Amino acid sequence: MIHAMLTSIVMRPATEADAEWIVSQVPRLHEFGPPPWRTIEQMNAGEIADLRGALSRGDDPDRLFIIAQHSEGAPLGFLYAVTLTDFFTGERHAHIGDIVVAREGEGQGVGRALMNAAETWSRSRGHRFVTLSVFPDNTRAFELYGRLGFQIDAHRMLKLLP
Repeated sequence: MIHAMLTSIVMRPATEADAEWIVSQVPRLHEFGPPPWRTIEQMNAGEIADLRGALSRGDDPDRLFIIAQHSEGAPLGFLYAVTLTDFFTGERHAHIGDIVVAREGEGQGVGRALMNAAETWSRSRGHRFVTLSVFPDNTRAFELYGRLGFQIDAHRMLKLLP
């Protein structure tokens, strides 16, 4: 399916009133399939708890929680970012914890608009870089982030203990 780029994507802060819509989009985060040692149910539950907690905390200058919507008001995606401190340099930076584009927003520039908003927010805070995490099997996300200029910094590895 080919989509036309939206000419008017509006960004606004996410609020508790958005909670149910946000929760309904969480499964999109794991459509690529979980690693063998995690279940989709566990991953969705963890994401939902984290996002609900973020919404309940209200405004915080060290985080960004935004909704992308069509100018007519239909939500098309969301992004949640927090401020972290780099282990090696001690620099504060934005870390994108979650970004989801609803099916209705696919191919319309919503993901790029959300990422641009996160970069603008981070830059306005004096940050030199933005980080995010992506599962190895999420090739679609890897491709998008590569096109946006992201590079692999480190691989996090996990070993299950008997």
